[in-house]
Amino acid sequence: MPDLVELYPLIFETRLVRTPQQLVAAQEVRYRAYCEERRLMDAAQFPEQRENDVDDARSVHVLLVLLPTGSVVGTVRLVLPAREASARLLLPVERVAAPGCFESVPGFDRESSAEVSRLCLTREAAPSRKSDDTELRYVQRHAMVGLVRGLVSLSREHGVEGWCAMTAPVTRRRLTWLGIHFASVGEPIEHYGPKQPLFSPFEALLETVRKERPDVWELITLPL
Repeated sequence: MPDLVELYPLIFETRLVRTPQQLVAAQEVRYRAYCEERRLMDAAQFPEQRENDVDDARSVHVLLVLLPTGSVVGTVRLVLPAREASARLLLPVERVAAPGCFESVPGFDRESSAEVSRLCLTREAAPSRKSDDTELRYVQRHAMVGLVRGLVSLSREHGVEGWCAMTAPVTRRRLTWLGIHFASVGEPIEHYGPKQPLFSPFEALLETVRKERPDVWELITLPL
């Protein structure tokens, strides 16, 4: 089996968004993924070809770059908790599901739990079925790992102790294949297709990855 940790940085690079220009790049790749490729959102709502919303301002973001082309091919954001006692803002998933739906979930704490949101990869990041390069296809199957690596780094930087999410079945299967497991919270809901609200304590999630996929764990815990 190819060495994921050795090969991955030859093909992909994870970048944390630190500048307004990088945030624009994240919004542009979201537009390509959601409006042009998957057509989940109405492109006419984003005349500047940047998918954005009010939660971007309270989020930290990750970019995934395909090194052979220099293209940004993926992004994800971490919607940070409101830590001020007077600002108990809801996470985006709670506005779609039900306010307070995480309150009784073991390990959830509103002041230290964040939401993994807007996780997407463009078709350029996907494996090429025509390629004869086994190592290349193997690494491309793990493209999502680069985004998770960014989430791990940002979670440690901001003291995040729990991850909430709302994912489609295919995304959850891909995460599970990487050893990343969440517990379901309530029933699936309709939001651009069926989505399942999820939660996991951050360190417990990493420990499961370490046991099931040590190669993935080694990569996502490397400092940026």
